[in-house]
Amino acid sequence: MAFTGLQSDNTLYTGYTDATIDPKHGQRRKHNFGDRVYKLTPEETPFFAYLSAVGKVPTDDPVFRVLEDRAPTKWADRTFQIDCSSNNVTIEATEGELWDQEANTVNELTLTTASDSDELIAGMLVQALVYENVAEGAPANTEIPAQITARIESVGTGVVTLRTVYTSGDVDTTISSGNLDLQVIGTAWGEGTNAPESFGYAIEDTYGQTQIFKTSAYMSNTAMATVMRGYANEWDRIWSLKLREHKVDIERAFLFNNKGNANGISYTDGMIGNIIAQAGTWELTDTNALAYASGKSFVRGVDISGTSEATYDRFLVDFETIFAPERGGDKQKFCMASMPVVTYFNRLKSGFGDQSVSSNMHYNLNFQQLEGGLGHKVMKIDTVHGSLAMVRNPLLKGIGKSMMVGIDLDNVKYRPLVGNGLNRDTYIETNVQTAGEDSRKDLILTEAGLEVCMPESHFLYQFHNDGTPIG
Repeated sequence: MAFTGLQSDNTLYTGYTDATIDPKHGQRRKHNFGDRVYKLTPEETPFFAYLSAVGKVPTDDPVFRVLEDRAPTKWADRTFQIDCSSNNVTIEATEGELWDQEANTVNELTLTTASDSDELIAGMLVQALVYENVAEGAPANTEIPAQITARIESVGTGVVTLRTVYTSGDVDTTISSGNLDLQVIGTAWGEGTNAPESFGYAIEDTYGQTQIFKTSAYMSNTAMATVMRGYANEWDRIWSLKLREHKVDIERAFLFNNKGNANGISYTDGMIGNIIAQAGTWELTDTNALAYASGKSFVRGVDISGTSEATYDRFLVDFETIFAPERGGDKQKFCMASMPVVTYFNRLKSGFGDQSVSSNMHYNLNFQQLEGGLGHKVMKIDTVHGSLAMVRNPLLKGIGKSMMVGIDLDNVKYRPLVGNGLNRDTYIETNVQTAGEDSRKDLILTEAGLEVCMPESHFLYQFHNDGTPIG
């Protein structure tokens, strides 16, 4: 009798073959779910769902380098300051004469930030932010702006020399405290002069890193052989729950994590963790406006118990800074809010609308309830400066229970590790139980990270009721 090969009819057996050339591998298989797992109940994990759908950029290195082009945030707002706090600065009122600073030699003026000299060159025209005096020696009349224009004659490390080009009005030419603000308004050169010096904006280098997420689905063979009530297939129920658990773990990491490495384990960045770690200045009262700082996110505490902090007018002033186009602010932010914050925005009594509108004010709020592309309920808030697409994130718990975080989606990316023919985006490996173990265990694994760029394009609000976080 001719021998045609060993054949097994048990399709679950690892060595199962049907006598063809290619063996079948039974259930010891790897299934890639990277493009599908985010679609499983996306309302649970809105951030992960949106990133997976529109912001996925694979990386072939677990420590990935990121280039940030900050040029657009620099050239559009060419301001700098002269430090007048310790040495009097004399603005020369006579055209063609050099300004002077007490205790400095050769008419050098000290910059408040020494690195500002890297972006200043001889030949630039600048204007000082000053106002006219009502009378000699009287305080400045801030209703009447004055003009003082000067030309930069030379630049050193942390210092400049200025020569007056034009002055107008009755101005105080001696400044003995604080800082004097100046703005570059162009350049001016004489006939036949040489080409000026050049300065450039380097593309800055930062980095992110991936994190390994693992979740196991387990069931003993005895349990698998038991007919259970409630679900026809208990293993399918466990599998579904474990997939949801896995992506929820990723979402939480992308919200709260802090990038780092400890004891050989790498941790990826999280949005809230990144924003808080930047140590931006927390503005805690209505009187303090948000201020731009390079590499810092905008952060504010909002007291809902008052009548001025949690109002449309207050947010509108903030949005003037947050959405400023000269600082790279996009016209729309993806905004995630905790359930208590969403409730506050939608309450009719003692809520955002109630505090924003009084009987003698026109109702000038544009709130729209929309259906998101992934099935999320979206509250769109339109303002003259930009709009927020706010979604409820049920995972904003703990310190996040009273938070609203605004994200520029152009500056965040989902970075799964893919290289050398291996895809470490979410996949399932079946039957990973040890040999001889009387059970079934499957492994769900993801190696991916969150890339966060341009921290100043993101913001965080912390809502509290007279010092007690809401929620």
